[in-house]
Amino acid sequence: MGSAERAAASADRLTPLVERALGLVEGAPKLLLGERDAVIKSLQDELTKTTAFVDKERIAAQEYLTNERIAALNEMRETLAGERKAVTQDIEHISLKVVDHAFWRAAQLLALILVALFVALVAVIFALRRSARAPGGPRSSLTP
Repeated sequence: MGSAERAAASADRLTPLVERALGLVEGAPKLLLGERDAVIKSLQDELTKTTAFVDKERIAAQEYLTNERIAALNEMRETLAGERKAVTQDIEHISLKVVDHAFWRAAQLLALILVALFVALVAVIFALRRSARAPGGPRSSLTP
């Protein structure tokens, strides 16, 4: 019976190992539950950190965009002010040219009227002199 005794001895040696393995297997659900809770808490912490980081980045991006919009609006305001000044100067320049042109035309018209009056006066004087020299015509008191 040597084999039965050896088998019993082997079973006696394996019994504590099997009992220890069973103890570990029985404690595995508690261990897994604890690990699961630790992982969930770690994920929640990471999610909270990520959310806070995204919020900070969103706020920073909005502040940057706000500053860029303000800068763009200020630049547009300056450009429009410059354009308004340029348009005002152009209008003043055009108005001055129109007034100068109208005055020049009035001066030309006055000169033409004066020339016409001078020509008419000279023609009247020549006509009066001719009529005074004409034979048998009335004598003017202006001629001797």
